[in-house]
Amino acid sequence: MLPDGEPQKFGWLDAAVTSPFEFDRRFAEHGEPEYGTIAPVTTAEALDRAGVEKVTRDHLEVIDDLAERRWFGRCAVLHDTAGVPTEIYFWGWSGD
Repeated sequence: MLPDGEPQKFGWLDAAVTSPFEFDRRFAEHGEPEYGTIAPVTTAEALDRAGVEKVTRDHLEVIDDLAERRWFGRCAVLHDTAGVPTEIYFWGWSGD
């Protein structure tokens, strides 16, 4: 689990990496991606996607695509209508 505020290190590993040369260049620039990690939804992501800082079950559809890479997961603290945390929602992709 990445601590709150620690930057995710897998953003460079995407569909644009189509050649070994491009992979090597990005690897040298950004370092190794952290496979098997779970990153919490940040406040900025919640505001951007849901328009609120504290997401609820009603916001799952708008944050669902934040888990877009294999071997990475996401989690979000879900709140009730009073803003009280009620559960942690995990989602993502295995590498299988």
